[in-house]
Amino acid sequence: MSDTLSALERMEQDGDPFASNVIQDFLAEQEPTEVVINLNPKQLRVFASAAQVTLALAGIRSGKTHVGALKSIFYAMDNPCAEDEVHLICSPTYPMSKVPTEKVFKLLFDRTIFPVCPLLRYIKSERTFVLTANGGGITRLRIVSLSDADRLRGIKALSAWIDEAAYVSAYAWEIVQGRLADSNGPCWLTTTPSGYNWVYELYDRALKGDKSIRVVHWESTENTFIRQDGIEALSERYDERTHAQEIGARFVRGRGLVYRFSRSRNLVRGEFNRSKPIYIGQDFNVDPMASVVSQPFTTSDGVEGLHVLWCREAMDSDTQRLCDWLDYQTKEWGFKQEQAMVYPDAAGAFRSTSGKSDFRILRQAGYRVSAAPRNPRIKDRVNCVNGMLAPRGGKPPRLLIDPRAQRLVECLEKQPWAKDTDPPEPDKTMGFDHLTDALGYKCWRRYPLRNSTQIGRAA
Repeated sequence: MSDTLSALERMEQDGDPFASNVIQDFLAEQEPTEVVINLNPKQLRVFASAAQVTLALAGIRSGKTHVGALKSIFYAMDNPCAEDEVHLICSPTYPMSKVPTEKVFKLLFDRTIFPVCPLLRYIKSERTFVLTANGGGITRLRIVSLSDADRLRGIKALSAWIDEAAYVSAYAWEIVQGRLADSNGPCWLTTTPSGYNWVYELYDRALKGDKSIRVVHWESTENTFIRQDGIEALSERYDERTHAQEIGARFVRGRGLVYRFSRSRNLVRGEFNRSKPIYIGQDFNVDPMASVVSQPFTTSDGVEGLHVLWCREAMDSDTQRLCDWLDYQTKEWGFKQEQAMVYPDAAGAFRSTSGKSDFRILRQAGYRVSAAPRNPRIKDRVNCVNGMLAPRGGKPPRLLIDPRAQRLVECLEKQPWAKDTDPPEPDKTMGFDHLTDALGYKCWRRYPLRNSTQIGRAA
């Protein structure tokens, strides 16, 4: 058989236009050969998973890319492509795609897995592997970068594998899902965690019972196919946080984040109390206008704090629409307007979204407004929020967030510092700053840092 195949391949190299089809038919007619694939138990669960989304959370050198590539090849060979269809292999960036590409090449030419290599050709310009499919026909594996995910629009995919998925944007993930919509094809994600991003949200959904998502988790040390002394050497160089993420494949807070929010410490279910006042932190913008609603509570050591109950981000909004929303909430929750105090961005005294100053519109609607003449320095406002989230000396937190304020939780967990700013400022390019600003104005106005009296420009 090898002599016949070699002759056919030489025909193809000489430019024979029918050679590829002949090779395809020839390989399809061969008797199947039993293949033994060596995988550890966790890799085998990923390989065998039939879930719509399979999330493989594993440490570095754990074999996650190996099983992702293997699953991509076998699934593609079991599901032939029409001319306008492909199976996707996705990486966060073009340079990072080198790893899965090399892995696929290596597996295809591994004679212990494929006694007859299924590769018909590799189209370099399209970064596409053309393979023989089981039972005849062909299938295609296309390598893509998700750094510019919009370039995937128009592609019809039968399946997708995203390597290092935690370093892919949530927007890119939505684009990949769209490419699978017509075929309802599966997707598997292989990654080491990186903060509380959309990958964590998938993980959380699976924990809450979403049967369409299967999570397989394993640490680097569970990979029996690598030298353990190498992993041990890495462990000795890592700090506790890095070890938990990179070796243990655990979700931990990322570096360079602004706020010291912790789910275990600050995420607490709250109950609305009609007898207590309502405090509303407000950031005036059109896209979005952000509101954070809370009530006071008393900590175990007798200090007043804030419990955020819900939040709101409204696009294409103005202050009059904010008042309409507040009026609806007063009826929905059964409190009176005079119970509510709005703590806004100080610039609202001069800025207007509908002809009058924002403060004047709120007051005419019956809501009280408490604002400083000018905003505090950004650093002071951030320090105030962090001091309430994580007081020094092991004291109980003075700022709690209800899980229903999900968008605020996301912003607190993901808001990074901007690069090359002096003094440091939160990055305002990612959309995580509006709700956190609204929270900060309220915290600062009610509980200002005693040792700071400086006032600066508005945030």
